[in-house]
Amino acid sequence: MNSFERLPKKIETQLPVFFSSGLDISDLTLSCPACKGVISASNCTGIITQPLPDVILFDLKGSCPGCGAEFTAYFRARQVGEKDVVLELINESGNLLVVESQRPGRFQRLISKIKRLL
Repeated sequence: MNSFERLPKKIETQLPVFFSSGLDISDLTLSCPACKGVISASNCTGIITQPLPDVILFDLKGSCPGCGAEFTAYFRARQVGEKDVVLELINESGNLLVVESQRPGRFQRLISKIKRLL
């Protein structure tokens, strides 16, 4: 049983989340794997956890309001240095893929790349 099955919550109610430096992730926007439409945090449930001060884990299930497609995603955001965040995707095979490093202000666009890598 994964964390989503234990205690799903609306993702938007768990935001913002803060790194130890004060950097935050205040919104989440994903790209639908089927139609490439925009999926906001209000269309996602799951769990956001912070096992370490500079690591935030996302375990979520989303539903596209446009086409109705459903998907799951598991990824982490890790602060590197004072102002950079690395987004790492754990794919269905359990492999860790580093998406890229960004400033948190551009994090929304970075999140949309996740489903294209699966």
